[in-house]
Amino acid sequence: EPAPLSPSVGASLGVRSYYAREYDRAVGELLESLELNPDFSLAHFFLGQAYAAQGKLADAIRSLERAVELSGGSTETVAALGYGYAVAGKRSEAKAQLSTLLERAQKGYVSPSFIAQVRAGLGDRGEALACLERAVELRAADLAWVKLRPAFDALREEPRFIALTGRMGL
Repeated sequence: EPAPLSPSVGASLGVRSYYAREYDRAVGELLESLELNPDFSLAHFFLGQAYAAQGKLADAIRSLERAVELSGGSTETVAALGYGYAVAGKRSEAKAQLSTLLERAQKGYVSPSFIAQVRAGLGDRGEALACLERAVELRAADLAWVKLRPAFDALREEPRFIALTGRMGL
């Protein structure tokens, strides 16, 4: 199979595989993309999340820390890192990322779904669901991905989750 034409082509294959829950394949595609461009923040972002989904938590944290660094601390990378720390049992580090998101939300717009992601990782299901409900009220653009995001897999059976995705027509 030929190498991807560019880091972004390789990364988009990896993103597709990640959302299809094909984590081994996603990791391979994202690593290939990073061979072409080691500083590609988006590839580190999805690689870290794919590693987290595989339970490779040290690798996940390393990739997500790199994504935060390379993106200049973008909100979605901070949320993913907070989630990664949480599922790795690093609660104080996860709460530090959550604090960063909550501080930013005081000053400007932060999609509540990013806060929900960290809360879900910490096991705060009620808080995570409340954040997702708030995101629905605000018509947060990133909610289109809510059913696809593995971070919310633990919430799927919750009646409130089913209700909110129903309200959104997903």
